[in-house]
Amino acid sequence: MAAAIGVPLQAPDRGLLPAVVIAVIVVAMGRLVAARTFRSQKFESVVEDGYTTLILDGIILMPKVKKTRLTVDRLFAQLRCEGIKHLGEVKRLYFEANGSFSIIKEENPKPGLVIIPEFDRELLLAQKQVDKMVCKKCGHKQAEDEKKCPNCGNDYWIAAVQ
Repeated sequence: MAAAIGVPLQAPDRGLLPAVVIAVIVVAMGRLVAARTFRSQKFESVVEDGYTTLILDGIILMPKVKKTRLTVDRLFAQLRCEGIKHLGEVKRLYFEANGSFSIIKEENPKPGLVIIPEFDRELLLAQKQVDKMVCKKCGHKQAEDEKKCPNCGNDYWIAAVQ
């Protein structure tokens, strides 16, 4: 709203009426939409987006990540802010309608894909690797006969960490 009414307020030759009209219309539309969403769940589902599950049992759901236009690096940054070092510690990661993330941690962490940036070699090397392999892109645990990841199509596997 500041961008819409800022120019008329800064130009003394335009007067105050355009700024007041813009402000009244924006506030009225906001209140109208809020009142309608409060009364109708169907209208709310049309106006506002729902939540999306981005990580399920330590595996990144790549089609859903692409649909939300988020990067894997952004997800990893959010997880690191919560003190998480690998995907095996995450039971669910939800991307909420308001743009925030909700994380549900795994009670008994499993081995998973490390999310520590590669430039932090010291902390990366301090992680305990296990003999299980996971997809480097999404964290899917490799089965014996898998060459390509069925979740994302990647063919590069790395050792999981505990």
